[in-house]
Amino acid sequence: MKLQFLQDYCSKYWGNYCAGLELPIVGQDGDSGVTGLQYFTHTVDDHIYGAWYRIISPTEIEIIGVGLLESANYAGFSPDSAAKSVLENFVRQRISDGVPIPNLDVLPPIAAISAPRESR
Repeated sequence: MKLQFLQDYCSKYWGNYCAGLELPIVGQDGDSGVTGLQYFTHTVDDHIYGAWYRIISPTEIEIIGVGLLESANYAGFSPDSAAKSVLENFVRQRISDGVPIPNLDVLPPIAAISAPRESR
């Protein structure tokens, strides 16, 4: 559900920037060592940002978020710490470039999004 929400949110607020965005399937990928996506949040300058990461090798992770698809080496760190570091660097670079990046503070609760609407 979170993946679909990310894709819907991206399309709504980022339009053509997200055209063709294909998010990977959550789950185990055979014997390749690729793990399912792990959702995480990280606070940068009092705003909460969210993304996913998955382990793609014994020393490498892939981080996926709105406008972000990057792999990183996590040797010497936990995958969670490395993913948060990549997300923070991405957010700070976008802010520095003057490019808006959606944070979770501005998103309505998921219950409000999925609640049935009253007919008028």
